[in-house]
Amino acid sequence: MVTVDARGRIVVGTDGSGSAHVAVDWAAGTAAERGGKLLIVWAVPELSSGGRVSSSRVLTDDVLSSVRAEVGRRLTEERDRVVQRFPDLDVAAELVVGGPAEVLVEASKGAELVVVGARGWHSSLTAQVLGGVSDAVATHAHGLVAVVPETTHAGQTGPVVVGVVDVPEAVAAVRVAIAEAVARGVPLVALNAWDLGFVDVDISELKTDLARMLDDILKPLLAGAPGLTVEKRVVLGRPADALLHASHGASMVVVGSRGHEGFLGLRLGSTSRAVLRASRCPVLVARLGQPS
Repeated sequence: MVTVDARGRIVVGTDGSGSAHVAVDWAAGTAAERGGKLLIVWAVPELSSGGRVSSSRVLTDDVLSSVRAEVGRRLTEERDRVVQRFPDLDVAAELVVGGPAEVLVEASKGAELVVVGARGWHSSLTAQVLGGVSDAVATHAHGLVAVVPETTHAGQTGPVVVGVVDVPEAVAAVRVAIAEAVARGVPLVALNAWDLGFVDVDISELKTDLARMLDDILKPLLAGAPGLTVEKRVVLGRPADALLHASHGASMVVVGSRGHEGFLGLRLGSTSRAVLRASRCPVLVARLGQPS
């Protein structure tokens, strides 16, 4: 597999789809706001004219060359489009032969951030399904990953939303969410949600206890951001539902991952996975053990 030099860059994957255009625009805007560098990557699977007789009749060398030339042309157009919108932004574009998910996961080892669209050409048409590449990158990446839904639009200035519970991956997500809120100059919404089902308890007393726990978790984490506006919410209900509701009008939702300590798909918990599939704003996946 061919690798890309992603060091010090925000890397965004594209396949020419509408959702990929939205992801590229969001990544470019983020890079421009932070004085960073952008790398647009279009990864095409390995195609060969060898092998079975049926495929060799179709995938001739001329056809393969034409495919790569067309992808290269469209990638150049995408770069030019971004440069026109952000003339001061350092923008590079690279056509890579390899599996898109594998290329982006490898790039995540050195990138500041990897950005993918929620769905591409090869994903299900069902609105609530996360694209295969997005799913794989969010699950297996080595650094920060942002999954950008097609509902994202330019100029979203709402708060950064994060769920707060006393587990390591959630605390890591809170650290990242604080940094993002400070960088974007927007408030932080720290949300604590508990689904108690049909348990009969004193709701008022429970909310008081949960609010106290929320304060205890947040206090040391907010010490380095004294000017940050923080809204604390205690909600009774499914955490995923609470985060998805808060994603309406937010600029970003941050969720946690167990990083490489987990096992394959289990690195993303059920709440994080549900938010990735249905959020109305970009979702940032923070890794456990990753520097904040």
